[in-house]
Amino acid sequence: MKFKSVIKFLTGVTVAIGSTTIISEPSQACPTEEHHSCDVQVEVICSSEQVTPCPPDNPSPYQPTSVNHPQKPNIFVCEKSKGVPTTFVRTPKGKYPIIKWVSSHFSSAGYTPEVRCQGVTKRFQTFYDNGVLNYITTGIFNNQPVVCVANTYGGPCQGVLFTLKRGQDASRVVQQLFDLRSGPNNNTAPLRESASRVYFDLNQYLESL
Repeated sequence: MKFKSVIKFLTGVTVAIGSTTIISEPSQACPTEEHHSCDVQVEVICSSEQVTPCPPDNPSPYQPTSVNHPQKPNIFVCEKSKGVPTTFVRTPKGKYPIIKWVSSHFSSAGYTPEVRCQGVTKRFQTFYDNGVLNYITTGIFNNQPVVCVANTYGGPCQGVLFTLKRGQDASRVVQQLFDLRSGPNNNTAPLRESASRVYFDLNQYLESL
């Protein structure tokens, strides 16, 4: 009887050990199951693995590429010409003077010809880069005549280039600045008049240089 009891005890231990082994086996590896959202078989992620996202169902054909914008063809600079501060425009064809700053009318307020040349030249470039330096026209700002820029013919001033002396004829100044009556190459100058204001097509002028 004791021998049979020992055999039954050992048999029970063996069954228990086998059951434990069978139960612990699934924890050693991740099962494989089918994920229909990806339409492929993927392995269930273990804690030590990284999650890989499913590919998109309809991947976009667009691939962004870098775009190299062309360099601005015209550059405005302030340099001295025979000792006089001058606003020049550099084009693919060469460098041409636009305004010679000889008046010292605003020097008492700190706006010497050199200071005005630097400031106005910078405005020329800013307005040009922003696409509003299409027409040069005239207007009134703080009860003083000004030379300004307009985006369209007949349009209002969108930025002041420089201020003139009180009582000065702004339209005449614009004509004198660009020698408009004769034109840069003895051609018809791009000058158009609207009521008491003039509109100077700067783009046409620069192309004719």
